[in-house]
Amino acid sequence: MTNHKSDYLKANHSPYTVGVAVIVVDGHGNYLLQQDPYLGWCLPGGIPKSNETKEDACRRFVDETMGLKLHTLQMYDIFHGKRFFPLEKERQGTHFISIVYVSKEHEWIDSPSENTTPSTFFDAMQLPFELMPQIKDVLFQHKLKMMRERTREPRGQ
Repeated sequence: MTNHKSDYLKANHSPYTVGVAVIVVDGHGNYLLQQDPYLGWCLPGGIPKSNETKEDACRRFVDETMGLKLHTLQMYDIFHGKRFFPLEKERQGTHFISIVYVSKEHEWIDSPSENTTPSTFFDAMQLPFELMPQIKDVLFQHKLKMMRERTREPRGQ
């Protein structure tokens, strides 16, 4: 999940800092990851501005960093604790929470520019080595959930 060190330090002084991340899935079930200069490969996301909804923040992060417009956005899960936030120790007394969304419908609205973050779709079985293990776990769990849902769908209609 992309949460730059500077974003953490600029966040409000509440005991809770809420961030968002987006699992972007293409038509083949591959996951979009971005290459953050501080964290390596990660999910797109960050800390919303005080005046924006979590969903609007997801759309803004993906649009600004990748030039991708999200058409659908569904809440997937909520994560918290040091396992998911390696920088949490930098602000003692603050707890980080990340609301993770899924988008399966999207379109590229801009061609990559010098300001866009490098991003690539990856198969769940070929995720980059540098991806944090906890993010790999989230993506594997999502892949398993999608596979289970497919087996429940009626066939031959």
